[in-house]
Amino acid sequence: MSTVEYTYWRDGDTFLGFLNDHPDYWTQAGTKLELIENIKDILEDIASGEVMSGQDDMLPEYDFAGMKGGVRGKYASAYREGHTVEIRKADGTTSTEYFRLTDGAVLLEPDVREHFPDSEAVV
Repeated sequence: MSTVEYTYWRDGDTFLGFLNDHPDYWTQAGTKLELIENIKDILEDIASGEVMSGQDDMLPEYDFAGMKGGVRGKYASAYREGHTVEIRKADGTTSTEYFRLTDGAVLLEPDVREHFPDSEAVV
């Protein structure tokens, strides 16, 4: 029999945890016993190959390691501070709008947003 180490904690009425050898795969449950069952399910999924086990699953088209001059998050802080958009209307008038992400908001690309339309879809 092998030993598996995991980390867990309680946040309100929810237990959260992950396998120490696979910290990218979190799970949650209403009780510690349910959490342990969920962790066992993760182990089975890894053993079956259903989920990756620490392997680099980055698709080639998203590997920007060779990109020259790229800076991760280059515009993120400026975007979070907000931006002004001047709208020129067909009738010749102009209006100015100020946009700012609300605190804690995350901006998703359209193809990602398709899979995560609201916070309920993330859980």
